Amino acid sequence: MALEVEETTISRQSNTNTEDMDEIHYAALTQIASEPLTTAYAYQVYTKNSLNKEFGKGTIFTIHTIGADLQHEVESPNRWETFFLHLSPNIQDLRVVLINQNLNPSKLPLDLLNKVKLCNTCTLKNRHLLFQLEDGVSYTQYHNSESYVRPDIVCSFNPGIDRSSAYNGKDPWPNTLKYITKLKAPFLITSYTVAEMKRDLMRMKQIVQMKVLEERLNSFASVRVERNFLSDDEMPLLFRNYVLCVVCGF
Repeated sequence: MALEVEETTISRQSNTNTEDMDEIHYAALTQIASEPLTTAYAYQVYTKNSLNKEFGKGTIFTIHTIGADLQHEVESPNRWETFFLHLSPNIQDLRVVLINQNLNPSKLPLDLLNKVKLCNTCTLKNRHLLFQLEDGVSYTQYHNSESYVRPDIVCSFNPGIDRSSAYNGKDPWPNTLKYITKLKAPFLITSYTVAEMKRDLMRMKQIVQMKVLEERLNSFASVRVERNFLSDDEMPLLFRNYVLCVVCGF
């Protein structure tokens, strides 16, 4: 899969010059585009390292998203077409697997994700965007289920891996990380702060052996401001996916 993701991608893919936008609309656009663009960039990092040439060669590309935010996906499902599928001319079918033990707390109508209308070009080329919803299961349970589909990349956006107490005293990450690293597929994680990423990486390295392919401030982070209620002394304002890290098992 050929991916060339640049910092100007948001403007180019939206066919809109950022100079013609006000700051509020631009911030909203970056919030929508951040996950697919960061995923595309992470896979680009992985392929440049050439760790496993078996991944991403076919016309079907599968993304696992651990701890997925269903409401975010329902509000803007076409973002995966605009900011990922359009960057990948060789992909015919893009499958996004959303995995969360509490995926749909608001009881949103799930059929909305199955009715995504693609652009005319993708429709003429018979391309597809498929969402697979895995609600009420851990990644370990999904991995061992009949519905499991092998991923080309695994993502977890702002998971706070070091904060195991966030999972009601049950830390799913040890088993999750072991399954992911055995795949030898790229694993993308993001965080709100540099300090949080360092804590997450330290925690991960205590559990599994992995190679860090890249750790950096994310050029495709959202610029929509969020309040920090957990560590406002560290950083009072937050930006989604501010830091990214791409790792792989070996």
